[in-house]
Amino acid sequence: YQDEDRANTDLEIQALKSELDRIASSTHFNKIQLLDGSLSAGGANGTAGKAAATVKVSDAALSAGAMTIHKAEKGVYETNVNGNEPMAAIQADATNEYSITYKDDDGTTKTETVSLKFDSVNKKIVDANGNKLGDTASTSATVDETVKALQAALEKSGLGDKFKIELNGTNDGLKFTAKEAGTGAAAIDNISVRSTGATSKAVGHGEVGGTVVTVDLSNVDLSKLKDGDTLKIGDQTITFDVDATTTSKAVGGTIYLNNITTTDELAKAIITALDGNDAALTTLSDPAATGTANATITSAAGDKSVLTLTLDQHLGNTTNSMRNDIESIMNQFVYTPAGGTAIKGGIIGTGTDSVTYKAQSTTTATDRYESYDMSKIYAWNPGADGDDIADHVFEVNGEKFLFVKQDAKNQSITDDAIAKATAIYGNSLNVVTINSDDNTEGQVNVPVSEVDVINMAERIKEKTGTNVRVNGTKLEFLSTPGTNGGAGTGKLTFQIGANGDADQRVSMSIDDMSSKGIGVNAVNILTADSANAAIDIVDKAINTVSATRANLGAMQNRLEHTINSLNTTSENLTAAESRIRD
Repeated sequence: YQDEDRANTDLEIQALKSELDRIASSTHFNKIQLLDGSLSAGGANGTAGKAAATVKVSDAALSAGAMTIHKAEKGVYETNVNGNEPMAAIQADATNEYSITYKDDDGTTKTETVSLKFDSVNKKIVDANGNKLGDTASTSATVDETVKALQAALEKSGLGDKFKIELNGTNDGLKFTAKEAGTGAAAIDNISVRSTGATSKAVGHGEVGGTVVTVDLSNVDLSKLKDGDTLKIGDQTITFDVDATTTSKAVGGTIYLNNITTTDELAKAIITALDGNDAALTTLSDPAATGTANATITSAAGDKSVLTLTLDQHLGNTTNSMRNDIESIMNQFVYTPAGGTAIKGGIIGTGTDSVTYKAQSTTTATDRYESYDMSKIYAWNPGADGDDIADHVFEVNGEKFLFVKQDAKNQSITDDAIAKATAIYGNSLNVVTINSDDNTEGQVNVPVSEVDVINMAERIKEKTGTNVRVNGTKLEFLSTPGTNGGAGTGKLTFQIGANGDADQRVSMSIDDMSSKGIGVNAVNILTADSANAAIDIVDKAINTVSATRANLGAMQNRLEHTINSLNTTSENLTAAESRIRD
């Protein structure tokens, strides 16, 4: 056939594979999926699962520990790890709209939105319907109180069905643990928050147990800063000015707004206005406690909207916690709009906050897989006395594979070796020859290299269409995404007797009948070689389907015999009752 003919015919092949998948996914009875693999002996898809392939290795390889089963891992996502933004406290009488972007277990990107409103008069945080989510200790909410309220709101949302939602270790962020294991489970991307009725605010972060606080100005809306506004930090005051006659960004105590275009520039201008690169704050105190600290304030290296405050001690609050120190320190940032009322708490300007808290995976979701270490299965050395070929042959979905050492001159495998192998296993043996030095002549169990394993993986994919990957000298056969590798739970169980004993029930399993399940998902006929390989693959798929049909037929016969037996028993019982009555 010409390439064009092959391509056109292959279109029909791909359409037939799609139809197999449609049949497998749409065949159900009483809302029970019958052919999608959820009734397999391995268990329900997404609950227990099974390996992507049936692999058999020799007893010698098993004894050497060649096989390892890795369970699926649940994905864990946190909002404030590895430099990601810690969450901020909701401001008095503001409404925060949190939008959580996540990938659902079907792979689609979705968004869940919840709202928090802070009622500072009644000291509580409520949802959009006014239901209380949490109390606050005062008329200003802490980060801890805000995050706990958000946790409560999210648990009531649709995300509560997909994730276990917890506070992280420092209570300034959230941790989401997927309830299903594997890469097919839901995964968090990020949380964005839009705050209305709030201010444009500098946010403080600190090292727990340390004496370093960073003040992030990236959320400050520069358009809200006006001529005549002031910002007092500790014992020093900065005045904002608009003066078109100067090109300076800041000069001793004054910041010229007309020359400030970014929050990066604002951070550095604050340092300059505070008297140089190492501005000293000598009366940074905690009004709620007895502590007073000296601090050095510098701008972060590079173009960053961050100020760094290095304290000589804690501020002496009762819990000695850096979180309380941060709140105390941010209260030393007193912003006063021209002609307005002073505002504490790191607030600069008035407007609307919008920030994104990136979620990072701290435990990567992984699927169940079976690992086979080829370095413990070895290559067969035909020239070595006592090297049994049976120790090296392994099967994948019924196909036999073998690593073979080349002869001393690294020529192709000898005719004698081929004859010896085919005499035992026939022509169906798939051989991968390896390159090895002459030092392995006469050696039993010749080791294989990573390159050899890569070549074997390609051969396995070609012959079986199996989802296999290479990890060093290991072949890893992946399961269906989202399965956790637990005990089988997917079988159908029929009650055929009067009691609950095990011998009063029969169970039936039906394997995955999709194109992947029967092994034809990788079939194509675009080349002569792939068409030839397709014949064997389709032949095995037909045998798989026939075996499944035979199992169903056998179960049907058992149930029919049971029904006939019960009918006979019923008839005999009725006749006996009639005779007694007579």
